Amino acid sequence: MATYSLCVKVLIVLVTLTSVFGRLSNEDRLSKLEAQLEKVTAELNEIKAQCPCSQGDNSSHTDVGRFRETRATTPFVAFAATIYSDMTPIASNEVIIFDNVITKVGGGYDPFIGRFMAPVAGYYHFVVTIMSYQTHYIEIELVRDGTLLCRARASQTYNAMGTCASNVHLNIGSDVWVRHRSSSGDYIRGQYFPSFTGHLIKAD
Repeated sequence: MATYSLCVKVLIVLVTLTSVFGRLSNEDRLSKLEAQLEKVTAELNEIKAQCPCSQGDNSSHTDVGRFRETRATTPFVAFAATIYSDMTPIASNEVIIFDNVITKVGGGYDPFIGRFMAPVAGYYHFVVTIMSYQTHYIEIELVRDGTLLCRARASQTYNAMGTCASNVHLNIGSDVWVRHRSSSGDYIRGQYFPSFTGHLIKAD
């Protein structure tokens, strides 16, 4: 729109100069032309300064470059694991081992001991689901370095499920795992129903 307006102005100037130049001396014509040229040049520079396209292209390339650089340097950590075999009996505060690993990227989760050890400091998101069996119930806890993060309960209702989730900051080497809550309940249904997942949200 600004370019169209500038073209109209230039056209008006040319028409005006054409009609006026016929009645002016060469010196007067040159003086008038220089004055009009300076005016049009000033308006063109003003339009260029206000035009977002020239600035936007550079800023867009800069933003894309920064995004690619950030994505390339940001670590990706994620895991997901389930339980195949039923667990019973379960000791008080026993670690619940999710031994069937589905996803493991960036390290951290050990399916042999059921613990996630943070390879990168930052904020993580964890989710645990658990299932009871028939008339049994089960309560579990998600903990960080032994400190409670959340609890879940699957009741005595046939094959009931419980879930807990937590967003938490971890230092490098911090441990997160799932444990039986004291002696509450005694049976976890396997068959891939229970799951333990986690991923890095934002590194420090």
